[in-house]
Amino acid sequence: MLRTYQQDAIYGVDQTHSSGKKSLVVMATGTGKTHVFVHYMAKMRGRTMIVANREELVQQAMKKVSEVGVPCDVEQANYWADEANLHGHAQCVVASIQSLNAKWRPRWGDAKKRMHRFNWSQFDLLVIDEAHHAVSKSYLDLIQLAISQNPNIKVLGVTATPDRLDKRGMGTVFDEVSYRYEMDKAINDAWLVPITQTMIHVESLDFSSVRTTAGDFNVGELAK
Repeated sequence: MLRTYQQDAIYGVDQTHSSGKKSLVVMATGTGKTHVFVHYMAKMRGRTMIVANREELVQQAMKKVSEVGVPCDVEQANYWADEANLHGHAQCVVASIQSLNAKWRPRWGDAKKRMHRFNWSQFDLLVIDEAHHAVSKSYLDLIQLAISQNPNIKVLGVTATPDRLDKRGMGTVFDEVSYRYEMDKAINDAWLVPITQTMIHVESLDFSSVRTTAGDFNVGELAK
């Protein structure tokens, strides 16, 4: 059963899509973003592509899709969605953005990206999990391809962190924030526990030689 705010989020997305706009939902971590887009997908009854940037998010989405009884296929690494099935395709495909951008050579013709394997005119909905990444080229190429083949495809992004450190605007991808449920509201509603923190001072750590990338510490240099 969906919580009241999750139902409100689905209603907001429906309103945005009804006006032909690309939708963004902002919900705090732990408040059930996956529940929202999976139940919205099931409500639409069309074909859906769910895209995530980490293996655990792909697995999480697959699990939730199966729980609502929707047939699901996977496009990730050595897993290939069965797009050549003469008896029909799975109603939902969960894919990693890395695999969709990986090279693929069709039986005839030049090498392309795996995202070109799909007939986007068959899809009714494109879901971008962790949508703050959607301004990167890998996602922009995917969204552009989907819309070029299917101008009527609905686009939904979900994220807990819409404010990027590199200040690149989400408005370049999404037209409207359909629903927002921030951490303070979720805590006040007793869906999240209040935050407590402990500060630990380690004087031996020196970050002066670590550069920043996209507004945050360079991961490789930080690891060293």
